[in-house]
Amino acid sequence: QLGQYDRWDEEQMLERGRRLAELAAQIWIGPAREPQPAETPAPVGAGRPERAAEIGRHAFRQRYWSAFGDFLRRNGSSITAPEPKPDYWRPFPCDIIGVSVWATVNIRRQEITAGLTMRGPKGQAVFDRLKQEEGALEQELGAEINWTAEPGRYERYLTLALPQTDPTAETTWPQQHAWLRDRLDGLYRCLQTRIQEAAV
Repeated sequence: QLGQYDRWDEEQMLERGRRLAELAAQIWIGPAREPQPAETPAPVGAGRPERAAEIGRHAFRQRYWSAFGDFLRRNGSSITAPEPKPDYWRPFPCDIIGVSVWATVNIRRQEITAGLTMRGPKGQAVFDRLKQEEGALEQELGAEINWTAEPGRYERYLTLALPQTDPTAETTWPQQHAWLRDRLDGLYRCLQTRIQEAAV
């Protein structure tokens, strides 16, 4: 059909376009379904439930540790309140070389814990000293002790756990925080009477 034109310039291009549009309108029967409104953009993280759940866990942990710090200050505890970070594990000050004091909150396992990590030769000496008094320690701490010392590992652990505890149940936070405070107080007391005083 282009051969019918004496010239091919902008005017002919527009005329050719109009004719093609008219032909298309005669042939096209319309869309297969009714047009749908444009979807609202999904929020960041939508379609990635695992990532969204992780963001939720981070926010929860930060609130949990913040509330624990408030509990310690409100009740006049000697324990230094932990910095409220979105981690399941929070450290506490300890002056004994090779020893760390910590607490954890675990939503998946439904438990909270308090414990010690003992590293290197000095940590091994502390671990052995405490292990010798396992029975007396459990009675003093008011909880069963889980001892972890795998051969060849640099770190050893003493863990106290409160199982079957829902950390997300905020109405029970005062009881949970009291348990953590008491266990941490007990750990500091055991370290002072059995390790620090023995070193003097």
